[in-house]
Amino acid sequence: LSLTLTSCFGCACNAKGSALSHCVTLNLPENYVKGCSIDRIDWNPRRLAYLTLRIRALKKHLTSFRKDKVSKSMLSEKIAKRRKMLKILKKQNMINFQWLTKELRILYAPVPKYIYWPMTKKGNRKRRSHKKAFRMKIQKIEKLREKYREEKIIFDAYKAETLSEIEKDLKDLNLSIDDVYDPVALSKKERVKKEKVQFQGRIWY
Repeated sequence: LSLTLTSCFGCACNAKGSALSHCVTLNLPENYVKGCSIDRIDWNPRRLAYLTLRIRALKKHLTSFRKDKVSKSMLSEKIAKRRKMLKILKKQNMINFQWLTKELRILYAPVPKYIYWPMTKKGNRKRRSHKKAFRMKIQKIEKLREKYREEKIIFDAYKAETLSEIEKDLKDLNLSIDDVYDPVALSKKERVKKEKVQFQGRIWY
């Protein structure tokens, strides 16, 4: 596995070009030079690099042989495996993830959480109909809200008029609001007491 690096991973110099050749020209120790090579990376990033090479080779092959279904299935499997490994690497070591995606020239696009319809003609038709139905739903809700606001204004006016008439009648009869509501509350309590039935030491409603 041979890859040309654009920056020195283990070196503080951040040199451009091949990191290994740069460290050799600086006459650095052998163990330091090995630390700057891709062979010293963990097993998962090395496997990611190998998968990337295989994916690019399969893509090149499929441009010439479009009906090769075995290669298509292998390509989709390897892409899914690489995406999963990149997700794990991103959680474990963000610096290594950024360096590896930069060196391998990979654009990591995370999979959306929910995919309702596939990217096909049928899926696009369903997606458009779903958006249209959602717009119609929003329009109906807005119409109902406007209608509710209009009815609320009418109801508030009716409520204020009715309350003023009640207060006027109470003044004419020399009554207060407590005199009106207390008998109603007492009658309700008496009705609840009558509905209670005592059975085997427990109260049942």
